[in-house]
Amino acid sequence: MASDGREIVFAGAGVLWGATTFVRGLHVTKTHKNSSNRSSLIVGLVLTVACTGYLAVSLLDLRR
Repeated sequence: MASDGREIVFAGAGVLWGATTFVRGLHVTKTHKNSSNRSSLIVGLVLTVACTGYLAVSLLDLRR
């Protein structure tokens, strides 16, 4: 199935959203050292990796 431009744009937006969430979580974790809430770090990292993978597959599929 060929990807259209919308999938690529949404995957790129997901990468940016994930990276932003990860950086914000990193900032909160560093400023509140006793905070055990590291969920934003995990969610941001998973979102970034998943969207980057999807973007790579979509771009490789687009080349075919």
